[in-house]
Amino acid sequence: MKTKILIVAAALAVASLPAQAAEGRFAERLAELGVTEQQKTDAKAILRQHQPTVEPLIKQLVSERRALRDKIRAEQVDESGIRAQSAKVAVVEADLAVQRAHIAHDLRAVLTPEQMKKLHDMQVDVDSRIDDLLSRFAKRIAED
Repeated sequence: MKTKILIVAAALAVASLPAQAAEGRFAERLAELGVTEQQKTDAKAILRQHQPTVEPLIKQLVSERRALRDKIRAEQVDESGIRAQSAKVAVVEADLAVQRAHIAHDLRAVLTPEQMKKLHDMQVDVDSRIDDLLSRFAKRIAED
C-alpha cells in the first residue's frame, strides 16, 4: 500500500511539474546546442529583457499553486474552492505561457537552423522519457 501511495505521488508530481521547471537547465541546454559566446550573450540579454515581466508571474504562480495545494489537502473537500483556486492558477499559467512564447520567439532568432533542429530533438527525447516514466508508474500501480 505504501508503494502505491509513493508511486501515485511521484506520478502526480511529474505530471504537474510547472513548465518553467524544465527551463531551469537553460545553461545546460545552451552548452548542448553548441552555442557561441555571442549567442550566449544574446540569449542572456533576451532573458534579462523579459525578466521584469516573467519574474512576478513566476512568484504569483508559486503562490497560487501553494494556495491550491492547501485547498486540496484541507480536511474537508471544498470542490468550489478548489475549482476557483484552479482557475486562478490557470490564469497565471496562461499569462506565463504567453511570455514563454515571446521568449522562445526571440531566442529562435539567435539560434541556427541546425541548433533549432537539435533543440527540437532534445524536447522529443524529454517527452519520450516522461512518457516512459508515467507508463512505468501506471504498470506498478496496476501490479500492486
